[in-house]
Amino acid sequence: MKLKKRICVLLAAILVLSALPVFGAESDSLITSVKDGDVFYNNLNEITLCIDAGYDVTIVIDGEKTTSFVSEGNDTVTLGKKLEAGTHTLTVVAVADDVLSQTVKFEVKYKGVDTTGIYANEAAILNREVSHSGGVNAGTDENGNPVKLVRKAFEGIDSAPNGAVGFETTAPVASASGAQDIYVALYWSGKTLSGIVEVEYDIKIEGSMQFEFETSGRGWGNFGPNDMINRGMVAGKRAYVPGEWFHMKHVINIDSAKQDLYMNGEQLLSGAAVSNASGITTVKVQARAEASDVRSSVALDNFTLGTPVSASGIDSVSYKTVDGYAALENAVLTEATDELLLTAADAKAGAANVTVFADGEIFETVKTAVDTDGSIEIKLSQELPPEADIKLVTQTGGYSMITQFKTAFSDFGISNFGFETQGGKCHVAKELLPGTELFAVLNVTNNTEDEKSGMVIMAIYDGARVVGLAAKSMTVESSNADGTVITAKVPDSEGDYTAECYMIDSFAKRNLLSKIYSLD
Repeated sequence: MKLKKRICVLLAAILVLSALPVFGAESDSLITSVKDGDVFYNNLNEITLCIDAGYDVTIVIDGEKTTSFVSEGNDTVTLGKKLEAGTHTLTVVAVADDVLSQTVKFEVKYKGVDTTGIYANEAAILNREVSHSGGVNAGTDENGNPVKLVRKAFEGIDSAPNGAVGFETTAPVASASGAQDIYVALYWSGKTLSGIVEVEYDIKIEGSMQFEFETSGRGWGNFGPNDMINRGMVAGKRAYVPGEWFHMKHVINIDSAKQDLYMNGEQLLSGAAVSNASGITTVKVQARAEASDVRSSVALDNFTLGTPVSASGIDSVSYKTVDGYAALENAVLTEATDELLLTAADAKAGAANVTVFADGEIFETVKTAVDTDGSIEIKLSQELPPEADIKLVTQTGGYSMITQFKTAFSDFGISNFGFETQGGKCHVAKELLPGTELFAVLNVTNNTEDEKSGMVIMAIYDGARVVGLAAKSMTVESSNADGTVITAKVPDSEGDYTAECYMIDSFAKRNLLSKIYSLD
């Protein structure tokens, strides 16, 4: 019996930021690097096939034959078509003495980036493809064979869909002789940076990677200090923990060529000299591998570059309701809306450059305008998503103002909510004293055209053990809201008590209908 040959398909995306878990294919899976459920950002422009020479290969995308050819043993195929955002089906068929084929589904998402202002998308990749300078050599292994640095998507530091990006070595590096720099992120502003600029990012390093910051205006140069992260140290001051995320923040005065540096909120440098600060238009963060007894990698997430928010920046955020504008409270938007109103003392009347991000992706705006009183009107193409991290980047008056908040609402679920005990508001778990009654005071809103039912649940915990429970089924008419109070008693004995309240679909699949409100 002839052994089944294997096709390995490598899909090269312009920006591959993250991938979902590998699907459960059989052990003789033909496609080894693209799995059901993979996510590619911005585009998918080519695939690479590794198959024995002489096979007649056909590539089919979404039921349409894209190309066919005779394999030469290692073929890179340009797809020749732009894939729209959404789910796509890829089928590879190879025919010779036998027929090999496999089909997988993957998703393409598009992530727009503002390339005109002094601001970089939080997606870590920014507005250029992750690339390399001069090659991807990481050194040699213990046998003297070449080790390479290869591009890789990593799980991000938070739940944002973009994930993290960076590189890893193909093997442990015994000697880093000849290692080359690899761009981890590159940002081009289109104009010369000036004044005070803040750069922030989260970074994780496995093994041993050397990390540095460079800028370009009149030629590339170190943006001080050189080899900022090296041999477990940051700027020679503090050690990071390999394999754990840590946060870096640079506050750079371009005009005075000085910077302050922070790691996880701790200031490591103050007024440190910055080289190559004049005429900067491009900022680059890059890494190269060093000798390590394990495979090394560097991952970057949540990269931002922008002017700091002025003390007289965005004073307030309001949202449009049926009764007019309502002020946003505690940086949480609890109602659906497609119109926002910002107030900023330094805003200049006229058009405003406002970019709205929802979970890291640009959310389309229809109109933005600044009134003479400094109010900035934003009309969105559709209502903001119900559960998302929102970022507003406003450029007016010569600088950037960044405002962030969360949306927390649903077509049907808990809207207004609060815990009460001992006759007053309950804010922290230490207020859950033995023997007291805990009340969840809430409204349930139904914004649909149908009557909806669900069950509100409140649980009291002693550590991981449930020690108190209350539940109430609620039915709310269409386009209506209803309030209720549910209560549970805290045990009389001493304990480490916490509480949570949420709403589920009590009749179908027990889906969570609203976020979990907790005291911990």
